[in-house]
Amino acid sequence: MSLLPDRKTIVVILNLIKDKLKLKHSLKKSKIYFKKASVGFFITDSHDRVLKSNPKFRKMIGMKKKELKGMHIASLFLTDEKYRNFREKVDAEFATKKNFNAVFLLRKNSNEEFWAEVSASRFLKKEVVENESIFWTVRDISSKIESKKLIERQNKELIYLNENLKKEVQKQVQENLNKEKLHRKEQLRNAKLMAIGQLTAAITHEINTPLTYIKGNLEMMELDIDSIADKELKSEMKEKIVPIKEGLDRIANIVENIREISQKTKEEKSVINIYSTLITALTLLNNRSKHISSIFLNGEKFHIGLQKDRETYLCYAQAQRLEQAWVILLNNALDELEKIEPFEKRRVDIDIVEDELNIYIRFKDNGGGIDEEILENIFEPFISNKSSKGMGIGLNVAKQIILDQDGAIKAQNEGDGAVFEVKLKKYKD
Repeated sequence: MSLLPDRKTIVVILNLIKDKLKLKHSLKKSKIYFKKASVGFFITDSHDRVLKSNPKFRKMIGMKKKELKGMHIASLFLTDEKYRNFREKVDAEFATKKNFNAVFLLRKNSNEEFWAEVSASRFLKKEVVENESIFWTVRDISSKIESKKLIERQNKELIYLNENLKKEVQKQVQENLNKEKLHRKEQLRNAKLMAIGQLTAAITHEINTPLTYIKGNLEMMELDIDSIADKELKSEMKEKIVPIKEGLDRIANIVENIREISQKTKEEKSVINIYSTLITALTLLNNRSKHISSIFLNGEKFHIGLQKDRETYLCYAQAQRLEQAWVILLNNALDELEKIEPFEKRRVDIDIVEDELNIYIRFKDNGGGIDEEILENIFEPFISNKSSKGMGIGLNVAKQIILDQDGAIKAQNEGDGAVFEVKLKKYKD
């Protein structure tokens, strides 16, 4: 009887050797893959303690192999609460599934947190080796999460910017509509003023004719009075003729001022006397201002007949436009002074001073001042300090006139009233 194995036994042995070699090769490949993988791996037992880990995972959390082995995975979380939430999700998934996948904040050895995508698979009983229970895969996705957060933040900022842009566009559109409305009203106002100017020019011309006739006859009457022999009668008649002459002079002065401001011009600049333009504006407003407040020009109380060339402050500007600005500023002051009682307490002071370069015109009243809430924007359209009347466009028009004359204007509160200061360039030969 032969002691050698039969052919069948040899084939079985060879197959076993072959299978063992395959298994060995497979295990070697698995170990290489476990070590060289670009994702983190670790295996835990049934008590959540780490049995094995690959270099990628150890590098990810900043721990050595010895430090990690036997560590409870609760140490991968910054707080116990975060670990409990993690464990609850894992148990809930494994209750119905064999695999698990979710995103968590894990803790590095430095206590720094990072976003990780965690996957897990449970070993079957026949696969269990050395009490192995769960195979874990970990991917560091912090950069993706941060990118996502950045995108979300940028989207929110973009939405915010779009909303702000939309509001700004709506605001600009509304402002343009308001400006257009104001422009149309200004055009209508200018058309009315032009018509009034033409009518006024015609009226002043008609008044001047009989006025000249009356003044001529009065002069003839004075000559006749001088020839009267009776000294007492002569003196009496001369006294009676004085108020008539004064009245005629006032009429002539008013007519001349009205004629000046209503005459047609090409809106061209020329060398003008600022003092003279203020006299013209005060004359035009006299019928209103005399019932509201006393007005003082360089310390002297204004009255009809105050000479235009009494003082001289030369400027290169458009006279009629400045007169319009003075009327607006004075009317603004008179509107506030109407609220104060009695009449004797009301006062407007207009002071003109100059230096080597500029002329400064200050309009000061004691009407209580400008509301601090609107002081900064007092020259903007539709901003008004008046509670019952006014659209809030007058000061805006006045400012534009001053700017057109290469000047500047500012407003402030001083004492018990408001001050508007206009600066214009001084004319030099």
